[in-house]
Amino acid sequence: TLQDSKDDELVMMCLDGFRCAVRVSCIFNTGLVRSAYIQSLARFTMLNVNSGFSEIKPKNLETIKTLIAIAFTDCNYLEDSWYDILKVISQLELAQLIGTGVKTKFLEKRKKYRLRLCVDTTA
Repeated sequence: TLQDSKDDELVMMCLDGFRCAVRVSCIFNTGLVRSAYIQSLARFTMLNVNSGFSEIKPKNLETIKTLIAIAFTDCNYLEDSWYDILKVISQLELAQLIGTGVKTKFLEKRKKYRLRLCVDTTA
């Protein structure tokens, strides 16, 4: 599988297949298929909020690049899949902040603010 593979060429071919599959699903307006592919890629970035941050390997970085490329090329057709892409970008920013040594008290304020935004948008 893509997650277990250590062959860089195989990983790149799989990611290119995902990119093409998302493109086809965008052209034919199959939202469920498009969402499934985008969510799979988003999970493979290893930037999930619930799992915490683990070691990000080069193939995970390539997955982030693939998601950004999909966002750039298929931007007008992504519809509700934008949520997953923006969530990955947000988690990438959080990982960058943690990597630069931002104090945890600032991250806690950000988490509280994010929770407040979730409550306010659903009300």
